[in-house]
Amino acid sequence: MPEECQVCRKPPISARHSYCARCHKWCSVRKEIRARVKTLKARYDPARDIFTCTYLNIPLNETDQDAPDALTFHHPIPKKRGKIKVSCSFYNAMISDLTDTEARRAVLALARRFQQGTAVDRKALRFRYWNRAPIKPPRIAGVPPFRAWRADECPICEKPPVPNTLYCARCHKMADAPDFSMVKLQALKEAYDPATDSFRCHYTGVAVDIQNLGRPWDLTYDHPMPGDGSRLVVAAYWVNVMKTQLSEDEFRAVVIEMARCFGTGEPFRMEVCEFRHWRKKA
Repeated sequence: MPEECQVCRKPPISARHSYCARCHKWCSVRKEIRARVKTLKARYDPARDIFTCTYLNIPLNETDQDAPDALTFHHPIPKKRGKIKVSCSFYNAMISDLTDTEARRAVLALARRFQQGTAVDRKALRFRYWNRAPIKPPRIAGVPPFRAWRADECPICEKPPVPNTLYCARCHKMADAPDFSMVKLQALKEAYDPATDSFRCHYTGVAVDIQNLGRPWDLTYDHPMPGDGSRLVVAAYWVNVMKTQLSEDEFRAVVIEMARCFGTGEPFRMEVCEFRHWRKKA
């Protein structure tokens, strides 16, 4: 019979259990029990009686699972079972389909962009395990087609429009979506770069793809302020996913702080961001 918890070495719930009441909550699942026990033991700090995040080295919240610092389990290789790490909730959500190496490269590239204005090298970022479906606009009945007006030039890129329409052939494909609005039109107009004839991500400055195939560099629309539909910006799909429920200012602060944490090995400072819009993802 076990005399101590396999994770924290405290007295177990009973002689028939291998864990204390606290650790039993995390190790009572049927899948990946051994991996959970191993990573929890590695991240347990007996002096402070807490679990710490593998990546950011912060104390984890074990009571409120909706908190950004809540204890979660992260797969270093996305979707691959057998190896997991203890992670805080917001880091787990931000990294998503990236490996630890890919995430560090992406965070450091964004941090240099935010602090120094350094251009992000698209070729240097790899997304080997990216697995996202294209973002499809919702079906809205009764939306009139965009062939009811005429213009001398496309209102987005100022190129000649398709005859008897408002937009050029390329912009018409984006504007023909059921949920297209003047807010999205303004976002596209701000993102358009006439020098390269492309649309650039608001955060990375890199030209994005417009095929909408669910790839990392596909064009998406991001809310700089979560829940505020009055303004949108063009963002690469992977940046939009990484931003999660952070405002633009919070996202920049978190990325810069994560880069500092990666570079120095010091714990992440939660006070750099209030996480005002944070909520646990389903």
